[in-house]
Amino acid sequence: KMQHGRARHRKRRFPRCRRPVCFAVVAVLVQHRLARAWLGSASLSRAGTGRYAGSGKHVLPRVSYEFDADATRATPGSERALAWRPNVAAGDLAAFDQDRLFEYLLSRPWDIAERALSTLWIALGIWWAWRNRDAEASQIETLSTSLTRKGPATASGKALREGLQRMGVFFVKIGQTAAQRPDIVGDEVAEELKGLQEQSTPFSDAEALRIIAEDLVCFGPLAPGVVPEGCEPDGQPLLQDLNPKHVASASLGQVYRGRMHDGREVALKVQRPGVSDVLGLDCAVATMALRVYQAFVGSANDYGAVVDTVARGVRMELDYHNEAWNAEEFARRHAFLPFVSSPGSMPELMAPPGQARVLALSWYPSYAPKELPLTERRRLVEMAVEACVVQLLVTGFVHADPHEGNLRLGEDGRLVFLDFGLMDRVDFGVMENCAAGVRHVLNKDWLALSKVFQEVRFTPTPMMRNAAYGESRTPRYEACDIKEFADAVGEQIELEAGGQSRFGAMAVALKKLSDRYLMLTPPFVALLCRTFITLEGLLSEDAVMLEEYNVYRVALPFAVAPFLSPPA
Repeated sequence: KMQHGRARHRKRRFPRCRRPVCFAVVAVLVQHRLARAWLGSASLSRAGTGRYAGSGKHVLPRVSYEFDADATRATPGSERALAWRPNVAAGDLAAFDQDRLFEYLLSRPWDIAERALSTLWIALGIWWAWRNRDAEASQIETLSTSLTRKGPATASGKALREGLQRMGVFFVKIGQTAAQRPDIVGDEVAEELKGLQEQSTPFSDAEALRIIAEDLVCFGPLAPGVVPEGCEPDGQPLLQDLNPKHVASASLGQVYRGRMHDGREVALKVQRPGVSDVLGLDCAVATMALRVYQAFVGSANDYGAVVDTVARGVRMELDYHNEAWNAEEFARRHAFLPFVSSPGSMPELMAPPGQARVLALSWYPSYAPKELPLTERRRLVEMAVEACVVQLLVTGFVHADPHEGNLRLGEDGRLVFLDFGLMDRVDFGVMENCAAGVRHVLNKDWLALSKVFQEVRFTPTPMMRNAAYGESRTPRYEACDIKEFADAVGEQIELEAGGQSRFGAMAVALKKLSDRYLMLTPPFVALLCRTFITLEGLLSEDAVMLEEYNVYRVALPFAVAPFLSPPA
């Protein structure tokens, strides 16, 4: 009976369109035209876009995010990440392959047409709300480096966030990532999108308990007094105790606290229903829309790479066995840090790989930052910054979402990391360049720092200046001397509050230069920006730490360590 219920749940699809057939046919034809436009924009992006000085053609040097061979030495554990494959239907794999996207569009035209139309309708509602944005301009603050939205509530911002939530989890994740990239979406949009970090509508506890019972093939009560729908109240309970009310809720799932019969406490994270069913459709719709948009605006940035980063991240977050392996690897790779800890996995309370919708981890007694006195909170922040710096510069296995809900102070006094669904792996070449960048910022060697930007493909080679800056909204790029760019970088960083003490402040400084010089968007930048801007959001709540704490100085010992003790 439970197996039948599980199969029925997995086969549930997005509801069929009830609009007239003729309307649907028109929608498919429009979709076909958009797909053709996408193919054209994809070719255009490979050739490059923009406008050269003195030329009427839209041409820019080909943008490549690939590193030189000697800069792609992968860190330990990368093989598992590269070999990972999503648990999706074979046909849906094409949705996550840019070269096969047109094939996917033709294989599911009606489903994609309906999903595209519903998404477009919501997007039109967002656009309508933003038409009155100018009337709210006096309320809007400038871009901050905090993860949390600092400005007052606005109707347009509320419409944007609620619209993305109605579109679905995939678009929420894109919004959360875009919130750290104002150079792509603009200051106002980025600031409003930060509110997505604070909102997550929980789903039904009864539905979550039913999923737990299905995944663990439990026909009786989950715990004394906790009987999901369809289960028999008699029989041996699966657990000694289980709180039927969730203790935390996020965009992809929510958490329940229980106790096993041997006395061990367990945290059960239950996947939000229906997330995986529409993920391929959402990826296809988002990729197609961004490709068309890129063709119209003429940008050298590959927006499709941002979608790819988010899509792969969401797919990996939905693989709970992968998250369990990440938790084990994180504990093993950072065992040399005595102040860092994380919960272990409990696979006996999980369905087989490829089927699990419940993640079981040991419950780690701990306190949230907001529950701590000021001195303990400061200690938590200091440990978190040092741990994330080590992840970036030493181990290359970076927690990509270290917000307040995922960082806690254990009862044993150690820093506890939670939620390992979204992790970023950094190659040695990037690690070395990041370490060099830390040294250059502290030495105020802006020319050397600018060369590091080129090494990690954050800026092109040669450097490109917008010759139309201040004259036209259409960029007209021309090659320029890197020394000119370095002088501009140094001037802007020194003007920015915290420019030489926080990564986020440097991101804001560089954003302010993005109208004057061509900035690129390598996929790894989005997650690293998310990590450190999220982390530095904890600093913004403490005026003293915000003024006195210098992330670069904390990172310096780890940045010089490879030169003091190079590997054999």
